Amino acid sequence: MVELYCSWCKGLPESKKALSIIKDSNEFSGIELSNTDNQIDKVLESGLKVSIHNPAREYKISIESPNFIEIMSAHPEIISTCKKTPLPFVSFHMGQSCFYYKPQSKEQLLSNIRKNLNYLNHSIDKRILLEEMSFYPSMINPVKEQESKLYSTSIKLQKEVSQIANAGLLIDLSHTLISARSRIMLNLYKGNEIDYFIDLLQNVGSNIFELHLNSPLLVKNEGFVDKHFIINSAKKESKFVLDYAQEAIFSCPNLKIITLEMEPMLEPIQHAKVLVKQAKLIRKKINL
Repeated sequence: MVELYCSWCKGLPESKKALSIIKDSNEFSGIELSNTDNQIDKVLESGLKVSIHNPAREYKISIESPNFIEIMSAHPEIISTCKKTPLPFVSFHMGQSCFYYKPQSKEQLLSNIRKNLNYLNHSIDKRILLEEMSFYPSMINPVKEQESKLYSTSIKLQKEVSQIANAGLLIDLSHTLISARSRIMLNLYKGNEIDYFIDLLQNVGSNIFELHLNSPLLVKNEGFVDKHFIINSAKKESKFVLDYAQEAIFSCPNLKIITLEMEPMLEPIQHAKVLVKQAKLIRKKINL
């Protein structure tokens, strides 16, 4: 059975009313959080579960970051946060370090990922899920950075890391849509967005444990941009994401969670109401 999780917003864990709206809706099993222990306790006390995602975000590290182990060792609260979730996995970003460090070669990226996953495997008794980032053409210049950034978001890397012991994948459907369109626009992929997603599922479908679902922004002559918008089934970009989600449910035997990772930029009670409404729409659209 695939469970739905709700995205976080500022003040949500502290709002008993908002948490009650989410829990009483019976649409969600829990809420996705990062690394604040006190907030995790508040959510757990409400009767909802917690999914831990990108717990080292404030330290600007990704799973391939050269200083990943150094930062994690200096902040043991990150590991303790990961251990608090009742779920059998936690997730980290993959491919984000190029925003903060000099782009790495393919070989160095994979070497760092292996080393850092080994560290996590000895620190956390849970499967480690990796979420690929996304880049659109205007973000992958100069040319010398293209190889590293495109590889860090590629199906090839996702296949390689999913074969590492105790690793799995978290697929953000908007990120995948952006990756597909970027490669098409750069003449690096011969097919359409649906073809790209089918390729992804054929290569790593059995290693996908979680999906992030939201709508990107479609910009003329630039492609899709990651915005974490709510789903509007009348819009082309939302239809793509809904089609992807439905296909993933049938093609990913180990899929456990779909997280509505949306940021409507509302206060907690309204956020909760909007996400509950989104959950009802999405369940209907993808037959969940």
